[in-house]
Amino acid sequence: MYSNEIKRKALILKARSYLGVRFCHQGRSRVEGFDCVGLICHVLKDVGVNIKSHQNYVRRPKRGALLQAALEAGFVQKPYVSHEKIFDLQQGDILLFHFGKRIEHAAFYTDIGILHADEKSGKIIEHRLDDRWEKRIFAVLSFDEIR
Repeated sequence: MYSNEIKRKALILKARSYLGVRFCHQGRSRVEGFDCVGLICHVLKDVGVNIKSHQNYVRRPKRGALLQAALEAGFVQKPYVSHEKIFDLQQGDILLFHFGKRIEHAAFYTDIGILHADEKSGKIIEHRLDDRWEKRIFAVLSFDEIR
């Protein structure tokens, strides 16, 4: 197994250790809870990836703000063409989702589907990447230390 695969599996195992932790907008701890960005930043730090965590953002960010913040934090955008179903998704990739014209949500891609802090269910969950979620993918991100 390649070092990259080992790092990605460790990342997902760490993320799964947070399943069931409550959702909290701008949350950054297991006790407080997490939002989608907080979960991703926290898990990456847990596995030794140095990342800048943005806070003090609104629930509905301005158009492109979430992608811009991710790129400024050191994420790298991977090629992805949703309308042609061209994928190069790997466990540990971060998916950004749009709802309407805004990118409003982020999740880890896993061997099962996606793992994310879900406001609707009020906790961190993992489920299949079904058509409803797949059609909302706006961007696929990775981090140099796990590429």
